[in-house]
Amino acid sequence: LDLFHFDLYRLSDVDELIELGFDDYAYGAGVALVEWPEKLEDPQTPGLWINLERIDDDSRQITFSSPTQEFAEIIAKLQTNK
Repeated sequence: LDLFHFDLYRLSDVDELIELGFDDYAYGAGVALVEWPEKLEDPQTPGLWINLERIDDDSRQITFSSPTQEFAEIIAKLQTNK
């Protein structure tokens, strides 16, 4: 399974994603990992969303969500495997 990483932190214009061929990776075969997804034109892009929140120097809270029901079963399984 191919893994593609996009860090959108320094993205100055959404059109830069077109130049990178983002849609080919995000909707192709494999997994697209997107940091700073709120910089996308549509922050409700379907997918499994993973939010990492820093609690303190040694702790992080991981929250799984999705704007669609497509990943509901996966999220439920992830939440029960603590």
